[in-house]
Amino acid sequence: MTEKEPKAIMSCNLTGGESYLLINNTDSYYSRLENALNDIKADKHCSCDYLLFAFIALSSATLEYSLNYLLAVYCYQKHHYPYYKPYLESYTKISFKNKLTILPSIISEGKYVLQKEDNIILNLFSLIQLRNILLHNSQSVKVQKFDFPNLNVTFNEEGILIPEENINPDLTVDFQIEIKDNIIDILEKQQCIDLGESLLEFREYVVNPYLCNMELKENRLVKPI
Repeated sequence: MTEKEPKAIMSCNLTGGESYLLINNTDSYYSRLENALNDIKADKHCSCDYLLFAFIALSSATLEYSLNYLLAVYCYQKHHYPYYKPYLESYTKISFKNKLTILPSIISEGKYVLQKEDNIILNLFSLIQLRNILLHNSQSVKVQKFDFPNLNVTFNEEGILIPEENINPDLTVDFQIEIKDNIIDILEKQQCIDLGESLLEFREYVVNPYLCNMELKENRLVKPI
């Protein structure tokens, strides 16, 4: 049975005075993730396609918050307030994928590493890639190249002349353009279900054990170094 995660990490000044609180909002993310996942599973005819995009955004935010919060707890416990801040900032600036990759090693102080070949982790890597394409999509807005047929046109004072043999009777020209798939149009229901369930398992194997016990143990997703 999964242990109940603490709502906050506190440092109290027992002689009175300034004390510190690090609030845990992971459950706010994961409860919404489960609700969205249940809605997608219940959508038998895939009529709510907007849910798929929204689910990827929510899933990536959930994963990233989880990683950042675990790192914050580790730095806060090890270095205390306010000295933990530069350590946390150095970790949170790491790329999303690398942050997931090295998280177990950081919070276990080198005792454990991530099982990168496990399907759960591979799904989370895919989630990060999808998130980058969908939410940082400047590369999807670009001119595409295609080949237009040579019509052997000539130019004169009257305009452009095209030989009759190079055009159809209805004055059209046959050619093909291969349109690349837009990522938002090819998101699939099962894909989102797999990603959502992998996130919930990541919580079970990594997030929950660390927040409840302040340590990791060997399991499906982490192994001794």
